[in-house]
Amino acid sequence: EGIDRKDYQELPSKNIDTGMGLERMASILQNTKTNFETDLFFPIIEEICKISGKEYNDEMSFKVIADHVKALTFALSDGASFSNEGRGYVLRRLLRRASRYGKKLGIEGPFIYKLVPVVVSMMSEIYPNLVEKKDLTSKLILKEEELFGKTLASGEEKLEQIIKNAKSNVISGVEAFKLYDTYGFPCELTMEYLAEKGYTIKKDEFDDCMLKQKERARLARGKEVSMNTQNEAMLKFEEKSVFVGYETYETNAKVIALLKDGELVPELNGEGHIILDKTPFYAEKGGQVADTGTITGSEFTFIVSDVTEAPHKQHLHYGKTDGTIKVGDEVKATIDTARREDIAKNHSATHLLQEALKEALNESVIQAGSRVDETKLRFDFTYQGDIVEQEIILVENLVNEKIATKVDTIIEEMSLEEAKEKGAIALFEEKYDDTVRVVTLYDSIELCGGTHVKNLGDINRFAIKSFESKGANVFRIEATTDKNVEQELYTVISPYNDEMKKLLEKAKRIINDAQKENINLNFDVHIDNSAPTSYSDIIYNRLEVANVREKVKELEKNYKTEKEKKALEDLSMFDKEITSSNGYKYIVTQTSGYEVSFLKQLVDRLLEKIGSGFVFIANVSNGNVNFIAKAHKDLGEKIDCGAIIKEASTKSAGNGGGSKLFGQGGGTDITNLDEILSNIKEKL
Repeated sequence: EGIDRKDYQELPSKNIDTGMGLERMASILQNTKTNFETDLFFPIIEEICKISGKEYNDEMSFKVIADHVKALTFALSDGASFSNEGRGYVLRRLLRRASRYGKKLGIEGPFIYKLVPVVVSMMSEIYPNLVEKKDLTSKLILKEEELFGKTLASGEEKLEQIIKNAKSNVISGVEAFKLYDTYGFPCELTMEYLAEKGYTIKKDEFDDCMLKQKERARLARGKEVSMNTQNEAMLKFEEKSVFVGYETYETNAKVIALLKDGELVPELNGEGHIILDKTPFYAEKGGQVADTGTITGSEFTFIVSDVTEAPHKQHLHYGKTDGTIKVGDEVKATIDTARREDIAKNHSATHLLQEALKEALNESVIQAGSRVDETKLRFDFTYQGDIVEQEIILVENLVNEKIATKVDTIIEEMSLEEAKEKGAIALFEEKYDDTVRVVTLYDSIELCGGTHVKNLGDINRFAIKSFESKGANVFRIEATTDKNVEQELYTVISPYNDEMKKLLEKAKRIINDAQKENINLNFDVHIDNSAPTSYSDIIYNRLEVANVREKVKELEKNYKTEKEKKALEDLSMFDKEITSSNGYKYIVTQTSGYEVSFLKQLVDRLLEKIGSGFVFIANVSNGNVNFIAKAHKDLGEKIDCGAIIKEASTKSAGNGGGSKLFGQGGGTDITNLDEILSNIKEKL
């Protein structure tokens, strides 16, 4: 809920936003009523008029669509993509909102993609990359519009189900929110749909759910954001701190600031933050985790567990001290060298991975996010097309070929323009200074502030752990390097190994059961127990367990077939079950593990064996029971198979029935089978 202006909390950093952006300036110079009548928007609105067949009269729908398609065109051209998280989710929401306003103008089906060429023609002189990406951008938007159409259709089905199950004509706001949150079904659309059917929703419940979601999102942003952006103490603290971690892993330094619970303090005990005049500790940034290590003084050791960047670029070392630290203390700052080097191997491998993906697939591969720590790396990227596993194996091989060149890493500082001319890859979400750091690793050239190996040979080896699709045209690769390869890959194949053990144990049980019945079965499988070293090994293990799974199924099937065959060939095992009564014979017995189709054959053979009589079988399988009964035609007036089956099935929490001469059924309760069989024998 909003608060009164008088209750607004003052921000430590006060700024004035004049709102004098390009579009506002164009509106003033062109003397238009709003930004949307300028030549930066109006051509888009004119195209919307053509598509909708409606005239523009300052309606909100035209403005929303024009604004959103412009944002979408620029963002997608710069490498962003639609997804369910982060910036991708923002783009998805923009498209869906524009689509909804299109419906208000009577536009059915995808149309936003048709506006992309208008945006490109308006802005291409200043932004030539829009022309290069025009077709791709249109294709991405069309695909997302089609996806939203399917989502809306699913939402409508769900809404119909909600209406069908409703106990009154007022629908729960919680249900309406689920439609919004899960299917992207706007509340307004839900209300319109319901109104047509004579229903309403509890809007206050919907609003409450929306408020709670916003609160969760706000809390999820965490305290660190507050510390780094609007913490008053840090905003005012401008004393310089120098990062020397590119050149050294250890340095003598001086404590220039201490923070406890977000406040500057003269001395620190327990947990808190330290700022040094110079530090070798890398602060988490650009997908690379922070360094860990120690800051030691004459009277204390401070264990550094995390490092972040303050508003004025100082590195905030977070951790815990075993003594008292004071501002001005002389200290030695030492990072965990082995950990840093492992992080560097994974970070450098990430650069090589991106270059290898471009070689194996094509240049349309664009980084969409990454995460690098001491054990593994994660790389998200966009690509328009399908990717097969052989291409992922090729990518892994290409990275290892680059590592094998053992060339030195080249790191240079230059202007942003020089870096772009050199072909350096820049990331969509990053903001760069005028002078940038360019990292060259063999044929990979990127703008990067992270830490890297000195020579590609230091990486030793590279292996891909997993590859998956994360949504429309977004893919994720997880990989690892050097001594972590075997352990990290083992975590991937471990579930396969667990399943393999269970399958082999099952096969052993089947073979043992078969031997007890003098049935010989063949089960021949070869298991490779060598340690995994590549993505090919991951695939091999996956296929190996799938192969064994099929062979166990076949073994189980063969066992049943042989068991059934033997049972039909030799019915002597049922001789002791044959009973005579009232001038006819009957068999009432229990079996296990047979299929219903076989039970029908068995009951026929048994009836042939005893002649004019009656057969009832209760067969237990997987915790359930199947009943089958058959009587000779001469007994049609004496025995009712359907009635017997129905009674037995009811007592077993199931159902069944049939005619006087044949019946079948079953149930899920097998606890009282002995009683059921005894009752049938008594009646006979």
